[in-house]
Amino acid sequence: MENRRRGNDAVFLTPIVAETFDGLLNDIDGGHIRPDHVFAALDGARGGPIAEGSVGGGTGMMTFEYKAGTGTASRVLPAEQGGYTVGVLVQSNFGTRHSLRIGGIKVGERLQDEMPRPLDPDLIPPEHAGLYARWLGTYNDTLQQAPNEAGDGSIIVIVVTDAPLLPHQLKRIAKRPALGIGHLGGVGASLSGDIFLALSTANGNVSEVGAPQAIDHFPNLNLTPMFEAVIDATEEAIVNAMVAAEAMEGANRFYVPALPIERVRAILAEHGYRQ
Repeated sequence: MENRRRGNDAVFLTPIVAETFDGLLNDIDGGHIRPDHVFAALDGARGGPIAEGSVGGGTGMMTFEYKAGTGTASRVLPAEQGGYTVGVLVQSNFGTRHSLRIGGIKVGERLQDEMPRPLDPDLIPPEHAGLYARWLGTYNDTLQQAPNEAGDGSIIVIVVTDAPLLPHQLKRIAKRPALGIGHLGGVGASLSGDIFLALSTANGNVSEVGAPQAIDHFPNLNLTPMFEAVIDATEEAIVNAMVAAEAMEGANRFYVPALPIERVRAILAEHGYRQ
């Protein structure tokens, strides 16, 4: 919009906007976000390392009933496989505690004692009680499942690589984050909104006008290592989002604990994992 006001409309840009539900911690109906906030966020965009945990859109996120948010991770393919980099950015907001696996170990089954909870149940609006039923002690398996119940949250995964992938290959790449989520115990619940986007920074001149352009092409049969890199980086990015996040008290005094890192380390050590 700003570019068009300045007469700079040579390149047509279509922003992609996605969301994950943070209505348990955030007053989402309060109308707090204004247009100037949007422009400030766009103007403040920069390169370099991305902050993880409860930052930006990740502030209201929870994963496996622990505080989560924004997470990143990357992998570099060996030189004989091209040496390309695969980076993953997640906004993680899904999963029930008992399903949590780290390193293939069902750590969630051992971490059932500290769950999210309203610190003052009287502050929960009656019309929203269904959202908090699991932690208010009013959940009943015989009742119709309430919207946005624990486990039915969402996750956004952005995969970026400098490998010269074509659109049909990026569609294949964009399916692989689901496998990384599954490694951790995510099941893609009925009400979960799982959004995956993959893009390549290679062949950057293809949008220019003029004569036909030559492009590089990654061999289709060589994509398996790229798939593995996406799966690994997705899994690590989600864990990083949880590790970086701190316990939070949000709207209506709803409290979400942080991942107890030392307890997780101790459980993994019992299974032979070394720090």
